[in-house]
Amino acid sequence: MIIPHGSRRRVDWRPLVAAQAQARLDFAELFSTPLRAPMLLVLVCNYPYFRFRLTPDEQTRGTAMSAAFEKIWRDRGVTCITAGNNLKASNYFDRTHLTASGGEKLAQIVAALVRALNRP
Repeated sequence: MIIPHGSRRRVDWRPLVAAQAQARLDFAELFSTPLRAPMLLVLVCNYPYFRFRLTPDEQTRGTAMSAAFEKIWRDRGVTCITAGNNLKASNYFDRTHLTASGGEKLAQIVAALVRALNRP
């Protein structure tokens, strides 16, 4: 279903079953089981300027999509997080690429997770 931009109608933003199934198939083809345990996947939020221009329903969709795809990765043995929701516009060079300051902030988040994962 397509909802016109600016629509005030509330929508159930769960990812399509077909999209999730395709992601699972793609995942199985790309990453053999032995490669999964040492992996860390970091999903980085989009530039705040664009995120905050979205309606509340659209923002909910983005959060739901990230959570659904995090679950797909985790269910297959990969550590996965969504990071960057606390980054500011000044931490981005463009819509998705981070500046040095944004990279430093993201590195701190990831480093803390890597240290926690590698504790005996």
